[in-house]
Amino acid sequence: MSKGKPASKKGVRNGSRSVGIQVALVMLLLAGWLGYRFSADQKQVFLPGTTSDGHHVLEEACGACHGGFEEVLNESCTDCHQMELAVDTHPVSTFLDPRWAADLKLLDARRCVTCHGEHHVVPRGVTVAASHCFPCHDDVVEKRATHADLEPASCADAGCHNYHDNRALSPAFLERREGQPDLLPGWAVPALAAPGPRADAALVTDTELRRWPGDAGSSAVAAEEQAWAASAHAAARVGCGDCHGEGVDFQVRPAMKVCGTCHEPQEGSFFAGKHGARTGLGLSPLTPALARRPMKPPGEGQPEALSCGACHEVHRVDTRQAATEACLGCHDDAHSRTFAG
Repeated sequence: MSKGKPASKKGVRNGSRSVGIQVALVMLLLAGWLGYRFSADQKQVFLPGTTSDGHHVLEEACGACHGGFEEVLNESCTDCHQMELAVDTHPVSTFLDPRWAADLKLLDARRCVTCHGEHHVVPRGVTVAASHCFPCHDDVVEKRATHADLEPASCADAGCHNYHDNRALSPAFLERREGQPDLLPGWAVPALAAPGPRADAALVTDTELRRWPGDAGSSAVAAEEQAWAASAHAAARVGCGDCHGEGVDFQVRPAMKVCGTCHEPQEGSFFAGKHGARTGLGLSPLTPALARRPMKPPGEGQPEALSCGACHEVHRVDTRQAATEACLGCHDDAHSRTFAG
């Protein structure tokens, strides 16, 4: 039985070259696809893991947390989480004292990402071990008899200790409130001071305030005028044209920036919160469809996208409605339904 001829060196080279070209072509196509995803704000493909519930709406804006390909700096966290850090019992300045140097080798408490590693979905966003308090507080079981039988991982159990704001168990905090009821007698929405009349109010007549290029006699326009007449906008002499524009500049749905011309602080707080962070970063506005928590089906009063008018009935300007009913217009989780009931 004769053996076949061995492959020639030229044939092997041609075969290797063909495989190399195919590999290069696949890599080129893959690079082009990844480049397209990156430039088209479809950066989720680059995520090393699932983002936290609070950050998943910012997945396309890597630069909101990452400075290029550098590590995440504390400022990237504190720029958004100022409210949570208003009363911080563990500020970074505490750990600049040299006496903490040995402890910082065990747990670098100067960096937010030490305890809050992103791309991991965990309760409260705390990714550090449950015993993270003990590198510094390892003597608490000896100094306090009440803690003698507690495990090192139990510090945050039952709401005992909050790392950043521990006022609930602070003796000084409790002493100032001794004798006060556990709950207030009634709930209330904080009242906002109504703006005063505009400087040019005397020059504006009621007729001019109601200028409207559409069908001024329609029932819809009449209802909107009636709602406006009892609002803070009417008291401040802010009329239709001030928001909708006039003539060729008229807009049926004014842009969100129109609200910001008078409500700049509220606009800033909206962009800093979960509902407006996407808009503030130049991404498409947040929609109920992007939420992870249960939302009501489309067509049941849901707004297409979140803006000022999604929560505030723009003609009545009712802040109480925005604080309750507006939330329930989208949210349909067990907690929201319990509140409504």
